[in-house]
Amino acid sequence: MLHGFAGSPYNFHPLLASMKQKQMGYYAPLFTGFGLQDFHILRTIKASDWLRDAIYAYDLLAQVADKVSIVGHSNGGVLACLLAQIRPVHKMILVEPYFVGCDDDKKSKDLVFTPVRLEMVKTVCPIAEKSHCPGRSTYSDFVDPKAGAENFAQASVSVSSLSVLWKLQDQVDCKKIKADSIFVLYGAQSLSINIKAGLKKLDDAGWIYKTIMYSNSAHTPQLDFDKDAVNADIVAILQGQD
Repeated sequence: MLHGFAGSPYNFHPLLASMKQKQMGYYAPLFTGFGLQDFHILRTIKASDWLRDAIYAYDLLAQVADKVSIVGHSNGGVLACLLAQIRPVHKMILVEPYFVGCDDDKKSKDLVFTPVRLEMVKTVCPIAEKSHCPGRSTYSDFVDPKAGAENFAQASVSVSSLSVLWKLQDQVDCKKIKADSIFVLYGAQSLSINIKAGLKKLDDAGWIYKTIMYSNSAHTPQLDFDKDAVNADIVAILQGQD
């Protein structure tokens, strides 16, 4: 279970409770630099650090399981795809995968995604506050205003870690993914990703995959209004009822 950028394993809290009840094995690592009250690690984070965390989690489970499936949310979905380029994955469930960001993210990426500009931005503004999502009660992209309390997401992020997030996006090669099956789950009201552009990457790579859309949820559907349906669907997929 690979959580998203500035999130934590609590992205999957209801899902993991359900899996524990059904005696399903899982591992939900906390990516390096997150879950802390300061940014000293995130200021020097590298893409290889988060990929190493994902590989370690996979290899740990592979010691006790014949097959390993991955549930990746947002940037965790990107890391799931990078992991599947170097390790065989049974079922890969991508929840709101951050293949292509929203228009505002693209503008920010274009602004800082050169070495010179990045160093200038890091010097002038090393920490960036998350913008308030239009129509949302907080910076978090939830339709349900109560859902963010379970997320433990950070309200601010280091600019250095944002550049790493965008570098990971560009490293995904869907043609190199080694997975038995792929499922993409997304919220119809998400403001954080461009789902059509993201799915096109899988289409262009020749993947046959299944999508499930949740009409009452945004970028974190497993915690939003449709969370019961989302988590039930994930459990059913993992148990082979797909």
